[in-house]
Amino acid sequence: MFGFLKRRGRASQMTAEKDEPYGQGEAFELSGKTSIYNLRELSGYETPFGTTLAHRFLRCGALDTMKGKDVALLRSYGVDRICDLRGAFEVRSGDGPMAKMPGVTWLNVPLFDYDLSAKDLMPKKGVDNYLTESYFTILANKKGMKRIFEFFAEAQDDECVLFHCAAGMDRTGVTSMLILSLCGVDRPHIIADYCYSFGGKQEVDRLVLSGRMPRRYEVRPELYVRIEAISIVYDRLIEVYGSADAYLDSCGIMPECRRKVKEHLLGRQDLEA
Repeated sequence: MFGFLKRRGRASQMTAEKDEPYGQGEAFELSGKTSIYNLRELSGYETPFGTTLAHRFLRCGALDTMKGKDVALLRSYGVDRICDLRGAFEVRSGDGPMAKMPGVTWLNVPLFDYDLSAKDLMPKKGVDNYLTESYFTILANKKGMKRIFEFFAEAQDDECVLFHCAAGMDRTGVTSMLILSLCGVDRPHIIADYCYSFGGKQEVDRLVLSGRMPRRYEVRPELYVRIEAISIVYDRLIEVYGSADAYLDSCGIMPECRRKVKEHLLGRQDLEA
C-alpha cells in the first residue's frame, strides 16, 4: 500500500471565502433547488473533444431522505439511471423512493466499506494525509469499477445518470475523477471538481486553477488535505497507468464500453475508444 505524504508547516486559521458552497455556473445549476446534498453536474468542462454536456451525469450524496419534490425534479431532469456506490451496511436503510420506481434502473456497487467523510472518522489533529490510501483502495476495487462503468455505458442519449455515495465526496469524487479524465478534462479542473465538495467555487478556483499546489498556510486545513489527497491519487494513477483510459482498461472494461461513456458525456460519435 502507498505511504502517506508528509505535510509541513503550522495549521492555518483561514476561513472559507464567502461565496456559494458549491459555486455557480453549469455544474451547479441544481444548487439550492433540492434537499439532496452536494448535487451537481459534470457539465461545462472543456476537453479536446468539446465541452462536457448537461443532463448526462449528476453526482451527489445519499438519496435516503429525498422528498417528493426532489424526485419530481430529478425525473424531469432526465434521471433514469442511479448507481449507489455505498456499502451494504449503508444501503440497509434503503436508497429513497427512486430505487424501486418504474422507469428507473438502480444499481448498488459497494466501492468502499464506509463513509470516509463521516465526522466520527475525521482526524481531530493534523496527521499524514489519511485519505490517500483509502482512495488507492477504491481504485484497487477493479471489479467494482468494471460494473460501474458498464452500467454507465448502457445509458441512452436521453438518460441522465446519477451516481452517489453517502456525502458525494470520496467514492463519488474518485469516480468523477475517472469519468472526467477519461473524457479529456485537464488535471486542474479535475482537482477543482473534487474540491468543490469542500469549498466555494471562488475559493477552490483561486487555489487550484493557479497551476501549483498551494502552500499549507494559504489554505484552510480541511481543504488543504483534500487538495493534497486528490492530487497525490491522480498523479499516481497517471504515473502507473499513463491515463484513466488505461486504468479502466486494466479493470477489464472493454474499449467499446469506455467509448460509450465518453460519448455520453461529450455527445460525440467520433471519439477513439
